[in-house]
Amino acid sequence: MRDAGLDVEDPDDESVRTGTYPAPDGGDGQAFTRQAQECSEQVGVERADAAQQQQWERQYAKVADCIRDRGFDDLPEQQPGVLDFNDYPRADEPGFADAASACLAEFAPDTQAVDR
Repeated sequence: MRDAGLDVEDPDDESVRTGTYPAPDGGDGQAFTRQAQECSEQVGVERADAAQQQQWERQYAKVADCIRDRGFDDLPEQQPGVLDFNDYPRADEPGFADAASACLAEFAPDTQAVDR
């Protein structure tokens, strides 16, 4: 990622364990995502198959609905198979993290939340 000109820090243990790495603050999120995909291919990281992606889409749609049902009814629609609360202003409100964690545990138990 650094060779591609992106100013990124080394991933912490949690990022390595979960296989997630959030885009740096203030950067171009789409450029980061594209470069992350290219780097993943270069180092041999295998993408999830179609069945796994469809499972995530169903699970994450239920998680988003659950969060809305728990008082965050203005949570924006999520991209299929993705949960991204980075641009959701209420994500810092008391109770949001608990709601998100409870909904993940109920509907997507194999997914780990990543702190913002």
